Amino acid sequence: MLRTLVIACALFASLASGAQAALLKLTPSSATVAMGDSFTLALSILGVSDLAGWSVDVGFGSTSLVNATGASDGTFFGGGDIFAPYVIDNSAGSIAFLGAALTGFGGVSGDGLLATLSFEALAVGTANFAFTLAQLIDSSGLDIFVDASTDLFGTAVEIIERVVDNVPEPAPVALLALALAIVAAQRRRFIPRLA
Repeated sequence: MLRTLVIACALFASLASGAQAALLKLTPSSATVAMGDSFTLALSILGVSDLAGWSVDVGFGSTSLVNATGASDGTFFGGGDIFAPYVIDNSAGSIAFLGAALTGFGGVSGDGLLATLSFEALAVGTANFAFTLAQLIDSSGLDIFVDASTDLFGTAVEIIERVVDNVPEPAPVALLALALAIVAAQRRRFIPRLA
């Protein structure tokens, strides 16, 4: 409740000052995955002006449901950035210090993919993902306000049992009959004929 109030106050202050708020969004590659499968979350930004750097922490609640396996740089900065080293802590359920900064001057505006986060589904259940920290910096080194009204609180992925197609097994009686027929045919071949 207190966190919601603090985020709402920051949003109100940013809107009152005339600054445009950017929206951070986590989007799963699939809303439902099977246990044992790998999946990704796209970390996107919408409506940003003059972005020169960003840093986020992502939490994933129940550590028994998923393991984070990695993260890769997105296309928003067009390759002109340094993708920061990040820390995966699967026991705490977090990816920390995930971020990037432009290597030149100025910032980038618009919408785009900041990073792709990779996970492995370990058990059946609903895995929740949310930002635990989000900081955006413009080319002057000032904070860009993050719109907390929608996806800052994250997304969920449903993990289901792996469905295995059952292949019907031959009936045991049919196999026994086939084996006896083969033995009988072989026996007839080797019985000597009396003339």
